[in-house]
Amino acid sequence: MNRTTIATLVLVSLVSFSFWIPAANAQWVVTQISENGRFVEGPEVSGNNVVWTGFGDFIGEIYHFDGNSTSQLTSNSTIDRYPDISGERIVWLGLDPNNTFSDIFLYDGVTTTNISNNDLADTFPKVSEDAVVWRTFDGNDDEIFYYDGTTVIQVSDNSGVDDRPQISGTNAVWSGDVGAEREVLLFDGTSTVQLSTTSTANINPQISGSNVVWTGWDGTDPEIYLYDGVTTVPLTDNSLAEARPQVSGKNIVWMGSDGNDFEIFFYDETTITQITDNDYPDIEPHVSGNFVVWQGEDGNDSEIFVWDGTSTTQLTDDDLDDLFPRVSGPNITWWKNDPASREVFYATLIPEPWSMAQAVIVSIMIFSCRRRHLLAQALE
Repeated sequence: MNRTTIATLVLVSLVSFSFWIPAANAQWVVTQISENGRFVEGPEVSGNNVVWTGFGDFIGEIYHFDGNSTSQLTSNSTIDRYPDISGERIVWLGLDPNNTFSDIFLYDGVTTTNISNNDLADTFPKVSEDAVVWRTFDGNDDEIFYYDGTTVIQVSDNSGVDDRPQISGTNAVWSGDVGAEREVLLFDGTSTVQLSTTSTANINPQISGSNVVWTGWDGTDPEIYLYDGVTTVPLTDNSLAEARPQVSGKNIVWMGSDGNDFEIFFYDETTITQITDNDYPDIEPHVSGNFVVWQGEDGNDSEIFVWDGTSTTQLTDDDLDDLFPRVSGPNITWWKNDPASREVFYATLIPEPWSMAQAVIVSIMIFSCRRRHLLAQALE
């Protein structure tokens, strides 16, 4: 093989490498994904899939964005609300035509099924993989029901109120009355146990795997508590208010008072980091992996912010309130409160392609590691 052939092989290798080298930088791209000019509520996100309720003529319907386009999942004369999503599986509440009771519906990417199918008030569904959990008023009080993909199980049965369940895998949590106190309860797919150990109000539990977080009253002010699958410990212990914890794996966020307003705090199993520090309230934090989102005032209205574990990016900057963000990896959704209508927005992190110069430099570095071997083969 001659030198010209060798040079050609080198050039082809360099160009080939330039196409698959990963991006060195990335940027957030924001897109409006609802276009119906209707009142919307509750966008939820899983990967690049987003669901929400859109209202028109007082009728709520469920909408789905799959990362490319938006489609309407329901079309009827009743109200469909409170959608949640896990992968391609979507759940929501649907009222009967007479608005006397509601059922829980599950869409698996192909078929929609009524999984509660009773004459009771079934509300606030949450889905994780094949499992669904929701709250039902059984005629006396609110109880928690669990669907394992095949069978519906009642996992609470008491004379108190059980409220706002959450689910991760086969584990479900909720806040329920135990005697005169409000406690956090966990159903692990087999049995129900009490997680909170304080004798004060414990509310707003959230779950990721075996990790559960919630807000509990310590007798003076609300603190953040964590159950790690084995024990329950307080994450905060101060004289200031903390609220709205969220969890993703080992990472936890919440909004906490600094004595002036609310700021966003992040816990990574080792250290608590204050992400925000300003003179405006930062609220509604959510976390997915190392990504944290929240809504913060800018002195004029509410805007959406994201922290990637290192730096903070402001995703919105306008004269309208951007509210209630949700995050799933590098995918974020929220709704904008336009006076004429509410609309749903979606942001995702798009890699920036490397320049040819960057690609060639790295390709040369990679190729140099193989140079002697390639030359030896060519000269044989």
